[in-house]
Amino acid sequence: MKKIKFTTALMFVLFSVIATKSNAQISLGVQTFKFQNPLDWSEPLKTSLTSEKFEKKGLAAVPLEFRIKVVKKASSKLAPCKYLVEVKNLSDKQGIYFEARNDYTDPSNKYIYHKVKLGPGETKEFDIAYWTLNWDVKTMEQCTTCSWFFTFVSVKPD
Repeated sequence: MKKIKFTTALMFVLFSVIATKSNAQISLGVQTFKFQNPLDWSEPLKTSLTSEKFEKKGLAAVPLEFRIKVVKKASSKLAPCKYLVEVKNLSDKQGIYFEARNDYTDPSNKYIYHKVKLGPGETKEFDIAYWTLNWDVKTMEQCTTCSWFFTFVSVKPD
């Protein structure tokens, strides 16, 4: 009986890992970045950011457009893939400041936060890295099939 429970638990873990690997994607909220060419920029994704601070000042959410590009593949099983993130403020009236991170941590297990300040119509780029345990990436193209997402930790009007 114990052997059956162990085997069932092991199969569940394996199927979970397989499902995670097969559904790998880089996402912004519920949207997934898509690459026509894995060595070029992704198709743009649009989202709007707001916060309680915007609402208290009676300000509308700020529309943003994001694209990502792989700039370096993992150099070993312990080194991350590196990406360039481009974000464009689509508002012609309102600036925005936000802090974002993905689910990657540095060697001391701390998240890496990216602080971005955009004026109306302004575009900026920042670097982001991602790596996960047992991830064996051999090409830059494989970096587009990993599974990470943006988390916005602070959003303020600027």
